[in-house]
Amino acid sequence: MGCVPSNNDPSAANDKLWNNQLQQDAAADREVNKLLLLGPGNSGKSTFFKQLLSIHAHGNNITTMPTEDRIRQIHDCIIGQMKAIIIQCEDLEIALDGNVQESADYITQLSRVDTFINSTVANHVTTLWNDARIKDAFNRRSTLGIVDSCPHFFDALERISSADYVPTEQDMLLVRTPTSGIVSQQLMIDDCPFLIMDVGGQRSERNKWIHCFDAVKAVLFVASLSCYDQALYELDYVNAMQEALDLFDKICNSRWFRQTAMIVFLNKADLFRIKIQEKELKTCFPEYDGPNTFKDGIEFVRDQFVEKCEDSKRQIYTHITCATDKGNVERVFNDVNHTVISGSMQSTGLI
Repeated sequence: MGCVPSNNDPSAANDKLWNNQLQQDAAADREVNKLLLLGPGNSGKSTFFKQLLSIHAHGNNITTMPTEDRIRQIHDCIIGQMKAIIIQCEDLEIALDGNVQESADYITQLSRVDTFINSTVANHVTTLWNDARIKDAFNRRSTLGIVDSCPHFFDALERISSADYVPTEQDMLLVRTPTSGIVSQQLMIDDCPFLIMDVGGQRSERNKWIHCFDAVKAVLFVASLSCYDQALYELDYVNAMQEALDLFDKICNSRWFRQTAMIVFLNKADLFRIKIQEKELKTCFPEYDGPNTFKDGIEFVRDQFVEKCEDSKRQIYTHITCATDKGNVERVFNDVNHTVISGSMQSTGLI
């Protein structure tokens, strides 16, 4: 006698419910525009991510974490960055003396982790930052280990060391917190669902990217324009701009992204505008023989990235950005939104 499942079999009904739910979830997932935010360390990638949260998620994960945790992040960053500048003085053979050397010794012996900045620590950091030799070491920084946003915090130590200090949105935007692993956030932009994934940019983090490759609509690759005269923090003999180009080469020509929109953000344009007046682009590109101007320099760097694409018919979208400028990020992301939505409609035959 055969075993025929009954129409009233609860397990069959449950299977049908589960299958229907899985199909609905899959359909909903296909509607989400997944964007992968990639780039080398210290490119401003995570700052761009935080700006998007500020604009489209009402500051979620920026100013909503506990105040004590935000203060700790900023205090740790200030101490760590001043220690890095002191080391830079030693590397450049810049001699300190008197009370400046005393302050350097005091800061050097501090623990970077969980050391809150009181008036004593603030006075020592201020003594150092007010010294022309320390500022010279900062301006001549040769690696990405010293971040560009240091002056914002060093110039605000009186506010930051006060007992009633509450970090501002700008403080949280500029504090250096290297991304570890994958940070994602769902956003609704112009009634369209987006999933933005920010992944660690340091070399040690890149083996984690493989988990993000499924059904990505666009790669947003962030590269710093101003790093052309600097070396990596991890490997101080590797030029940071060449590292960004090599990384983009691998990503752009990867089999994972052949059908994926490729959008390049040439970031830190504000710093590049200042630096190009003082340091030649030949530092990184010996073959460059154009004028050392903002416009010509950007056009040359843009061409270097576009030329990495091996498919001559593929369009590489490029934008000049300043991730610390909320208005700039909002305008640029509106263009990205249009690019992604247009690509989705083309792929589904709607246009």
